[in-house]
Parts: sequence; structure tokens; C-alpha cells
Amino acid sequence: MGRQVLILRVPSHLRESRQAPTLHVPSHLPREIFDLIISTLISLYDQDPGYQWSHLRYITRFHKRQLESHFLHFWLPRTILTVYSDRVGVSVDYRAFGVDKKTGLIARFKAREGWARLQRDSMLEHEKWSWWEYIMRSTDPFDENTWWSQRRVVLRMGEGVLNEGYAGGGILSNMVIPGLQPDDEGGNLWFEWKTLFSNLFKEEECMRMLRNDLLKKHMPQILTKKLPERRSMIRKVLSQYKASAREALYFYRHHLHSGGTLANFDCGHYKNWYGYTQYDETDYPTILEIIGKEESVVFQMEGWREWGVREVARLRGEEDMKDYNYWESQPAQLQTRARVWLAACRERCVEKDVNEEQLEKGLRLRRRLEDFWL
Repeated sequence: MGRQVLILRVPSHLRESRQAPTLHVPSHLPREIFDLIISTLISLYDQDPGYQWSHLRYITRFHKRQLESHFLHFWLPRTILTVYSDRVGVSVDYRAFGVDKKTGLIARFKAREGWARLQRDSMLEHEKWSWWEYIMRSTDPFDENTWWSQRRVVLRMGEGVLNEGYAGGGILSNMVIPGLQPDDEGGNLWFEWKTLFSNLFKEEECMRMLRNDLLKKHMPQILTKKLPERRSMIRKVLSQYKASAREALYFYRHHLHSGGTLANFDCGHYKNWYGYTQYDETDYPTILEIIGKEESVVFQMEGWREWGVREVARLRGEEDMKDYNYWESQPAQLQTRARVWLAACRERCVEKDVNEEQLEKGLRLRRRLEDFWL
């Protein structure tokens, strides 16, 4: 008798809409087969760790343990905490080093890139104290003076892995790191890693809700356009509100502090909110500067995985043009040269001067299309 193979498929539209699929599993199936079906379902969402953690983790106790182990061994090592100094260009990346064996709840991150330079340049005791203070500033979510411009710890997760590994597809956040504790010199950080993922994905869901609400408002106009222009308009809307989506997190965090939940937070109330916070000029990047350079809204667009690589490149090229707002403050001649240069880069990538294999590789390695020609 031949081997019977059970195949479970979840339609792509279901994955994109994040609706929880309904499974009708016969009760007489052996436990091993039932667990295999659920594990296969969970694996279909490997590119959406937020949905796995916040929803699929609670299907059964067995799969909760399985998913938590996966996040501990796969996603935690692909998470980086970066602390920025007052000095231009000086920062330290902290990477996973271990987890407390007694409880399994406390992760230890150790200083890696940038630490040797900081130690070499920061010999005075008061400078060491300043570094410790920079870290601790990011533990108080309700100090408005440090809410945006003075927060020094930035989390990066999944760059080079999420969204098929394209550059600009990772998760960025200046969230409060739960239970954050540095050692005396700041070379090691300890924090509650499960709470970190829970809080991070709730904030990502909050911004997703806001983006969906914004698109719903503009959709009647968008649907009047043909497909290429329709996608460009969606990208334009998402780019336009990228900063205000981050600012909405300010209100969301205070909403939680007041006893609210994500379910009763009205994201739509802030869809037209601009410039709530006064940003100080600093020698280190704020979260808005970082997302402007490192985050692409193209990978927040529904259905982008079904497009060809040249369509992804076209929209990324448009995004590059939008991001170069600083040229507006330059002399007219320099503005013109910059725009011609960027337009040429975009066209050469989208047309036939670069084959699709090269383009695919370049989009994974480079945040901006003009880097192909440098």
C-alpha cells in the first residue's frame, strides 16, 4: 500500500489578510498527525513572526513551547540592540549571548561592534557613566523629554531575513526594552526577551492598523488608476504617513499605561496627526532618521511577493526619490543633478541594463538603487 501524504495549503490572500484559518481536523486522527498539521500551518507564516507569536503561539501548549523555542534560537540571535553615543558615528551593537538557565526568561546581550572603539576612546570615569546613562534613558517610557529625540537604544530585527531578505525589510523600533539592566560598564545588557517580542509585535500591529486605515481613506481615488500607477499611489500614501505612524506609538504607549489595550485603541484618530513632538538637533540619529534610511514601505504593501523583481525595483526607485527631501535645501543646480542621477539609476534598474538575477541580488544587499552604480 502506498504512502499517504497530507498536504495543507493556505491561500495567499488569507496569509496577506492575517485572518486566522479555520481547520476541520477529524477527531480520530492520531496526536502526531494533528501536531504535524498545526506545525505545517504555523510554518506557512514564517515570514510573519508577529502573527506567529501573537496568535498562532496559543493554539496548543505543545506548539507554544515549540514556537518559543524557535524564537529563542532563531529570532533572538537575529535581533540587535544598538546604543548611540553623543559623538557622531559612535554606536555599539549588542547581540545575543545567552539566556538565564533558571527561568529562561532573561536574555543576555553582549557588546560587539563598536565596543572596542568606545572603550579605547572613553577612558574617563564620567564618560563611562554617561554610556550607562544613555542605556538607562530608554527604560522610562513616560518621560516625554526622552520620548523621541533622546532615546538611545534602537532595536533591529530580521534584517536580511524578513520579507524574503530584501534590504529595508527588517523591523526597527525605539521601544522600551522590558526589564533592561546593564552591568556597571555597559558591556552587557539583560532584559525580558519574551515580553520584548510581545510588546514589539503589538506596536507593529498598531502601526499596521493605522496604515490600513489610511489606505482605506485613499482607496476610492487609488482604484480609479491603472495597476502600475495604483501601486505607486499606495506607496506614496505609506511613505507620506511613515513618520506619523511612528508618532502614533507615543499615544499608544500612554494608552496602554492608562489600562487600555490594542483592541480599544483608535489608531484612526491619529491618521492626520503631524509633528506632535519637537525634535532636538542631535549628533546621533533619532528613530525617524533611522527608518528614513533603513525601512522600505514597499514591503508593507499587500501582495508585493507576487510581483516581479523589476516592479519591486521600480517602486523602490520611487521611494528613493521621495526619501531625498534634503536636496530641497541645496542649490537648484545640485538639486537637478541629484534628481537626474536618481532617475537614471531607477530607469537602468527597471529596464534591461541589469538582468533580474543581478537586480535581485542588489536589492537584497543595498537599501538604495543608486548604490548599484557607485
